Amino acid sequence: MGSTKRLNPSMHSDKGQIHIRYLLCASIDKVYAASATTAYIFVDAIESLVASAMGGVNATVFAYGQTASGKTFTIRGNDACPGFIPLAIEKVFKEAAESKEQKFKLSVAFMELYNETINDLLTDTAEKLEIKEGAGGMSVKGLTSVEVNSVDEAVKLLKEGDARKRVAETKANSQSSRSHTLFRISIDSSPLDPFSPSPATFSHLTLIDLAGSESVSRTKAEGVRLREGSATNKSLLALSGLIQKLSSNSGKHVSSRESKLTRMLQGDLSGNARMSIVCTVNRGNYAETLNTVLFGVKARKVKNSAKVNIVMLDASAKYQIALQEIQVLKEELNLLREDNRQVRLMMMKSAATEQVYMLEHSEDKAKEEFSKIVDNLNRINEEIRKENVDLKMELEDKASKLVKAENQIMELSRAIVEKEQQLEAVESLKNSNMNSPVSYTHLTLPTNREV
Repeated sequence: MGSTKRLNPSMHSDKGQIHIRYLLCASIDKVYAASATTAYIFVDAIESLVASAMGGVNATVFAYGQTASGKTFTIRGNDACPGFIPLAIEKVFKEAAESKEQKFKLSVAFMELYNETINDLLTDTAEKLEIKEGAGGMSVKGLTSVEVNSVDEAVKLLKEGDARKRVAETKANSQSSRSHTLFRISIDSSPLDPFSPSPATFSHLTLIDLAGSESVSRTKAEGVRLREGSATNKSLLALSGLIQKLSSNSGKHVSSRESKLTRMLQGDLSGNARMSIVCTVNRGNYAETLNTVLFGVKARKVKNSAKVNIVMLDASAKYQIALQEIQVLKEELNLLREDNRQVRLMMMKSAATEQVYMLEHSEDKAKEEFSKIVDNLNRINEEIRKENVDLKMELEDKASKLVKAENQIMELSRAIVEKEQQLEAVESLKNSNMNSPVSYTHLTLPTNREV
């Protein structure tokens, strides 16, 4: 866990100046003068946490300090001088757009803790939200989470949430935050190639603007403002106590139930997150400045062991992802086919063929073999059909010839019968002449042609 200081001019009185300077030099990672811009501090101290979050590691940044010391200006900023939240949004989308191996799904949530009540800043409903504890740690039940696809969408939601959070004027600050606010960017990433060995990851980047600790003698708070200040001081005291216990590294279980603020930060403070705390101080009294510095010193001793949050996918899930990728590719192919067939072939053939082949290799091979068998069967059937046609024609020709031959035989048979009848008649006539006294001098017989 890292801790930095942002100093305003003339913050030190003579009293205790040497003590505070010693603490800053010996126990704080970095100290920035008031002239340092928020953008410079972000690049120098916070940008690496954003990169870690994009890689699947939880990261948390929050500003701590007395009221009117510049916490909200550092975390939120304004249009002319963006704070950590808008700078982080730009960095997240920039890295997502430049990634050539991972695809990202980004969503944001925005909430405030006011008088120990959690309110959703992305909706107008007055429903009070509750913290629930699950396998993944602490979460807020019913909190709105909105998927965003651009910097403008995220910044718009940030401004809408800003308009709903509670601010009020006190003697110490004309725009005093009356609640703690947490802006969280949830980051889900997965490989563009579903068969890539790179894992899918999930993480969150949380940026917290803590309400400032208040001294009644400075703020002159009364009534509602006094109750708000008391609730803020109570939650900050619980946070300081939790930091104190964690920094002792005793190994004992540390309870975080003293405040909803500590419960929400328990997972990040006690282990699985990279964390950076920006302590802001100004020309306040010595006690408040020293308390802020000591908080940073204690926070720096907390040992975290952040790890990459990996989404474990089984073979079925990978198969479904691959099918979705193939479906997307097929849809793109159809669109390109409608626009320009040649362009579609050049751009998509290689990628689509490779992914389909990797997923459906065995099925495609079987289909190919089956197709060859079908082609062979069709060829054989065609040859048989042709042979049958030729055989049929030959049979029909032979049948025709056979009919003709049968007709000729029948004609010859009739002719033979007729000749036999004629011969019998002649024979009968001869016999009759031999027995008769009548003498015939001439008998006409049929010619050889007629026989």
